Amino acid sequence: PGALAARLAHPDRPVVAFSGDGGFLMAVAELQTAQREKLPIVVVVFDDEEIGLIRIKQEIKGIPLNGVKLGGVDWEKLGAAFGADATVVETEHALGDALGAAVRSGRTTVIAARIDPSGYVDQFNALREL
Repeated sequence: PGALAARLAHPDRPVVAFSGDGGFLMAVAELQTAQREKLPIVVVVFDDEEIGLIRIKQEIKGIPLNGVKLGGVDWEKLGAAFGADATVVETEHALGDALGAAVRSGRTTVIAARIDPSGYVDQFNALREL
């Protein structure tokens, strides 16, 4: 929703939104709004196949992991279902290429960037010490 508001406020600028896969799936209907209202945006989805923050909290508290696994999303088909372009990238270089192509296209585009969540707990604990 924030990306669509940014697009309305700045119609001549490209707008790129960043989201985790869980958060994006909770707001996926905004792709339809972007298409219907002709508000092209680029959405970079960090695809770690989990609801990361909840998993981190469960792990830190020693709670058995429950209800945090995602996965199996065919991002290209999901984008196509809403009339958007979509691609999956696995490297920094591929992400840069995909972002450039998306901005040049002027179309709503979903870029799923596959990431490794294995370091989250250490990162979370380091941030808590700041």
